[in-house]
Amino acid sequence: MYGQLLHELERVARRYRGFFAWKRFAVCGFAFAVIGLLCLGLAHAMGWGGQVVAPFLAGIAILALIVSVLTARASARDRRWVARQVEARHSDLRDLLSTAVEQRPALPNARFGYLQTVVIQDAVQHSQRHDWLDVLPPRKLRRTRWAGLLSLVLLAVVTGGLAVYAKQHKTTLYLPFSPQPTAEALEYRVTISPGDTEAERGSSLVVTARFEGSVPDNATLVYQSVDEEAVRVPMSLSLSDPLFGGHLADVRRDFTYRVEYADQSTEDFRVSVYDLPELERADASLVFPEYTSQVPKIVEDTRRITAVEGTELTLLCRLNIPVEQAQLVSEEGATVELQATTDDPTMYKMTQTLQETVRYKLELVAEAGRRNKLPPEFVFRVTPNGPPDVKVAMPAKDVRVSPIEELETAGSVWDDIGLNSYGISYQLAGTEEKRIVLGGQTPNKDRQQIEHLIELETLEAQPDQLLSYYFWAEDFGPDGKPRRTLGDMYFAEVRHFEEIFREGQQPPGGQQQSQQQQQQQGQNAQQAGQLAELQKQIINATWTVIRREVGSTPTDDFTPDAQKLLDSQTELLEPLAELAGRLQDPQSGQHVADVKQHMDDAITQLTEAVQASSIESLHPALTAEKAAYQALLRLRAREHRVTRGQPQQSKTAQSSASGSQSRAQQQLEQLQLNNEQNRYETQQQALSQQEMANQENLQVLNRLRDLARRQDDLNQRLKELQSALEDAQTEEEREEIRRQLKRLRDQEDELLRDLDELAERMEQPENQESMADARQNLEQTRQNMRQASESLREGQVSRAVASGTRAERELTEMREEFQNRTANRFSEEMRQLRAEARRLDQKENELAQQLRDLEQPDGERRQLGDSSKREEVSEGLRQQREDLQRLLEGMQETSEDAEDAEPLMARQLYDSIRQTQQRRVDNALDATRRLLDAGLMDQSRNAEAVAGQGIEELKEGVEKAADNVLGDETEALRRAHETLTDLAEELGDELATADGRRNEDSGNRKPDRAGGRPGDAPAPDGEQPDPNEQGAKPDSRPTGRGGERPKDSPARPTPSNEKPQPNKSSTASQGGQRRDGQPKDGQSSRGGGSERSNRPESPRDGPMAGEDFSQWSDRLREVEEMMDSPDLRSEATRIRDRARGIRRDFRRGGTKGPNWDLVQEFVAEPLNELRDRVAEELLRRENREQMVPIDRDPVPGKYADSVRRYYERLGSGK
Repeated sequence: MYGQLLHELERVARRYRGFFAWKRFAVCGFAFAVIGLLCLGLAHAMGWGGQVVAPFLAGIAILALIVSVLTARASARDRRWVARQVEARHSDLRDLLSTAVEQRPALPNARFGYLQTVVIQDAVQHSQRHDWLDVLPPRKLRRTRWAGLLSLVLLAVVTGGLAVYAKQHKTTLYLPFSPQPTAEALEYRVTISPGDTEAERGSSLVVTARFEGSVPDNATLVYQSVDEEAVRVPMSLSLSDPLFGGHLADVRRDFTYRVEYADQSTEDFRVSVYDLPELERADASLVFPEYTSQVPKIVEDTRRITAVEGTELTLLCRLNIPVEQAQLVSEEGATVELQATTDDPTMYKMTQTLQETVRYKLELVAEAGRRNKLPPEFVFRVTPNGPPDVKVAMPAKDVRVSPIEELETAGSVWDDIGLNSYGISYQLAGTEEKRIVLGGQTPNKDRQQIEHLIELETLEAQPDQLLSYYFWAEDFGPDGKPRRTLGDMYFAEVRHFEEIFREGQQPPGGQQQSQQQQQQQGQNAQQAGQLAELQKQIINATWTVIRREVGSTPTDDFTPDAQKLLDSQTELLEPLAELAGRLQDPQSGQHVADVKQHMDDAITQLTEAVQASSIESLHPALTAEKAAYQALLRLRAREHRVTRGQPQQSKTAQSSASGSQSRAQQQLEQLQLNNEQNRYETQQQALSQQEMANQENLQVLNRLRDLARRQDDLNQRLKELQSALEDAQTEEEREEIRRQLKRLRDQEDELLRDLDELAERMEQPENQESMADARQNLEQTRQNMRQASESLREGQVSRAVASGTRAERELTEMREEFQNRTANRFSEEMRQLRAEARRLDQKENELAQQLRDLEQPDGERRQLGDSSKREEVSEGLRQQREDLQRLLEGMQETSEDAEDAEPLMARQLYDSIRQTQQRRVDNALDATRRLLDAGLMDQSRNAEAVAGQGIEELKEGVEKAADNVLGDETEALRRAHETLTDLAEELGDELATADGRRNEDSGNRKPDRAGGRPGDAPAPDGEQPDPNEQGAKPDSRPTGRGGERPKDSPARPTPSNEKPQPNKSSTASQGGQRRDGQPKDGQSSRGGGSERSNRPESPRDGPMAGEDFSQWSDRLREVEEMMDSPDLRSEATRIRDRARGIRRDFRRGGTKGPNWDLVQEFVAEPLNELRDRVAEELLRRENREQMVPIDRDPVPGKYADSVRRYYERLGSGK
């Protein structure tokens, strides 16, 4: 079996060796062909015949091909490497093939053990089911072969071309380092680039001087601004070209420049500096609709506006320079022009009435067609003026009342703008509707409670009448006119004052006539009930249409819906006629006639509504429908007699109580004490709504926590700079502090943007009611932040500190409020972005180190290999720029997708992108590459430093955005460590209980441990086995591992409302809470610590053998999500998979319990090691200054005691 496995792996290895051979052919062929082409071009440019180049190149190429063949044949010899390639292709193998390859015979006669055989057999079976040769697809192998053949052909053609060229030209050799004529005797021809040009303020400028013919020893760049002294910058000579270059990192003013060389000078060139248009500040003035009764509002320095529909918005934008055109461009391409104000040429404004949510980008065009690089984005979110929210709290269902009963009704009303009035309307079928006003004007976003008592005796209600009632509320609609919103309609059926339910006499079995009469009556009652139920559905449908049609003109759905109502009402006439034909009682016949009359009236009104599209016709139709429903109710009998007889008769009696008489049937069931109902449906629905509210509160809480923390950090930094400014002695120190204060002001503005996004989230319709108070508090916090930003702009640091402190205190209070009141689809995307940003920063550091390594000491001659190293670095810079562009594109896509779900994360990603583009990191990388190619090492390192700083800030921005979705990694690790400790304790208690029971069953006999590890031996009599010895039992737990909680690990408290379950361990039910107690008889003390009481009485009560495994596994799965390290997550996954496999084998085998030795070895011990690794990682993150073991593997069990004694002796000084 093992030989078959090696045969399959050898087939894959041979395929790889062939692939490597052809790949090396292709690389060598193309490389030497390129070298040949370069030599051919060099010979043509320098007049060099190059007779020895062709044979020399051919010889080197043949030697390289031979080496390629030999190295290819020596590759793919490591079976583990081949196994990893197969596993990478077939992910379902995981580590199975690597494990199988690493197996060595463990038994005599070179035989494998059982588990080894199973692993090898599974790997072989997988090879039979899958073709492992697909690790290298045939198409890829064919492409490699064709590339190798093509490269060899190309090499042959280039070599032949060199040979032909050598025959046609004489050999001359140009030595660039040969002595040059003296400078005085030479006439230099120089070309200056870029000459007269324009540059953006703050950008860099590269000036080059290319000489044709003679090249001077040195050159100097001299530039001078108006009213300033000239500045001289030495220019660097390129290694490959006769070119000098100079780099100006920051261009701020207009200047002239020239290049001086060999006591000569070029003419003066002029550089004009221009500014791209940019938005400095935007203020918004809001004039709300008159019906809202809100005073006009000015929002300063904002990019996001949330207002009710119909609000007039005036946007005032301050720009850095006057522009020729300023316009807002929506995503659909619609434009809104901004007009310049008369008093300030840099101020532009627009006025717009908000009707729908729209997103704009501010595009600016200055002179010469210059546009702003990163148009700022404005979001005008419109909150619709929705109808009032009317809820019924009691009774919230249809009821049956007596004629003298007082019906208690209660509900609530709420509106985002405010109510004009609210109340209740009720009506007895056939009478005029009564409208009761229960309240007047109310403030906006304030829920009003409604209570009213309907006295049926005052209404002179009669039995079998129908009372309908509903709550209503009136506010102003978007057009400014009053708008009435109607709540759900409920019915109260007036019953007789006294209803008697008693058991009738069973008719004799021979009285067929009596039985048939009862059956016919039951069928009539059943059909009447069905008609009443259908009529009630028509009433509800009609009421739904009336509630929807609140406008003056009907909607598009009105006519189709009215036609459906008409068809439904017409269809009821046919079963009503069938029922009338079977009735024999005159009074019942009269009731049926009344029903038909009312239905005809309803049909007449519905027909008019359909033909004329008249909403008003629905109201009389509804009145007629109610009257028909009331007449159907009068078909019921006053006294219900139920007979207990044959099954067929009982079924007839029960069926007669369906339909509209379902409530009477419930009363009958109560007589038989058989009232079964689902008592949890309403509670489950309420819980779902509460969970949704909690999730929204959690989102707001996370943002408040982040804002409070950032504001606190900014306040601390402001205090430090305030003290430093007071102690500053020189003007340079004060200027540096002012620059830092400017950066802090930008951070305060960023906080302000984030606060606006949070306010926008609170203003959404689903949050308006629950977060109304918090929204008002947030307005005050915004004012304090705004004052802090203005104070920093004016240089008043003390006032900025005071305002910032007030803002931080208010944010903390709101955070605590939401915390007392109280998660991501973008988790995986943010993990990838964070990993890519970190890799990008690491690669940039490597490139910077490579640039430093290219620096040659003075006087040292450059080697031939320096050129290849420089090309390698240049290629790395090009790839780095491409990776940066891909990262920015991914961030942009994620930011746009997360705007609604995670606005704070989206804004932070957007700001990181904007800052990276403003710093021109991609341009800095490109400039580094171009300067490096030109041989200007010093300038290239300076440009790389700018790029490196920008990439580092980009990485920090991505990590900051990721924290809002993934949460704080340290806190997640802390929760993971606590959960792992609980899981280890629960598993340890189960192992201890299982071990105690095995000891009780075996007595003093040596336990038979099938599957135990070699070398296990019992401890001497009277001694406890050393848990760290090699022969210790597998279920023995070393100190701090086998379920004992470390001293510094906090125990999780038991919930106060949690009750202990019988026959369950307190650890399992309460998450591993530690209790003091004595160990049971027959159980040994583990880990040298005291035993916890209330252990499981049976292993079946633990996570592995009991019913708690699913919960235990789910908690371990949660640990995987808490940890960000791939290694830790994969280890947790392996532990969970092993535990699931052991439990699956145990349940399949039907044994009394799982193999506890395997549980100890493959689940408990790795779980304890994982917990220790998480603890080390947690210490590494919590305290950077604390010394912790880094990259230290856990001490093996057999050496743990020796290591402990060594440190004890070391500490005692012996």
